[in-house]
Amino acid sequence: GAQAPFGFWAPPVILSITMDNLGLLLTVRFDHETNRADMGIESQSCSDVFVSDAGFARMSGITNAKCFWVSNSVLSIQVGVGATIVPGDALTLKGDTISTHAHPTEARRRSK
Repeated sequence: GAQAPFGFWAPPVILSITMDNLGLLLTVRFDHETNRADMGIESQSCSDVFVSDAGFARMSGITNAKCFWVSNSVLSIQVGVGATIVPGDALTLKGDTISTHAHPTEARRRSK
């Protein structure tokens, strides 16, 4: 019968979330490349990535926080004006939004 190679990748896992000294920028680092939550180049909507819950409200303040991808494995969050998020607060990723980004050449190489 017909056969087709395939590969399996575990979903990206957050390695760290750090806050800059001024508390204005959060940096989220994933363990490997992501699909950038399928966000377009112009999109900076954190609601594309995070569930709108209490942590999201603390991150946003009175204006919306802005999320932008620095690379396929690093997400930066510019917190909103009046944000009250502090280290230890929880942010919830939307389920099935961020997945592994596989280059076609990697997919072929990994499946062998």
